[in-house]
Amino acid sequence: MAENLPENKDFSSFLDITENRSRILAVIIAMVRDFDVSEDLFQETVVEILRSKDRFIPGQPFFPWATGISKNVVYRYWKRENRRPLPVTREVLARLAEISTDTEPDLWRKEKVALQECLEELPLRLKKLFILRYGHNVKGESLAERTYIKRGSIRTSLARLRNRLRQCINMRIRNNLQAGY
Repeated sequence: MAENLPENKDFSSFLDITENRSRILAVIIAMVRDFDVSEDLFQETVVEILRSKDRFIPGQPFFPWATGISKNVVYRYWKRENRRPLPVTREVLARLAEISTDTEPDLWRKEKVALQECLEELPLRLKKLFILRYGHNVKGESLAERTYIKRGSIRTSLARLRNRLRQCINMRIRNNLQAGY
């Protein structure tokens, strides 16, 4: 029966992307040092990976191939924006190496579950901010208007929100590991 099913490379590519999301995003963040821009460039990288999936050699590691694509996306961004690469500090490189060598295959699943739980604990105002910005890609003046946050305070509010979620996610994962989950 499985013989009649078409090979679904799109789904396989999507799983590879999902499993390596944090590592690919870490490379992009290290290169541009702007979380919002990095998220946008990650989305461009996903599109480029799916367009280029036929050039991927089965049996080869996915992450280095995807990293090459993400670097090309960042290079195009720099050219498009007429920007120069930022120098990378040793701390950034050390953190990037730590993230990229993380071999626990279920970490992204644990983070996703923890994120969902942490989002449920947020006050409605912050949950709305998160969903509008990262779920619906609302930015700038429109985001400020829809969340009743001053435009000048949006970046700070988002940074605090991301930090709060990261701390919550880390605590949940740490507690689950200690509990043996």
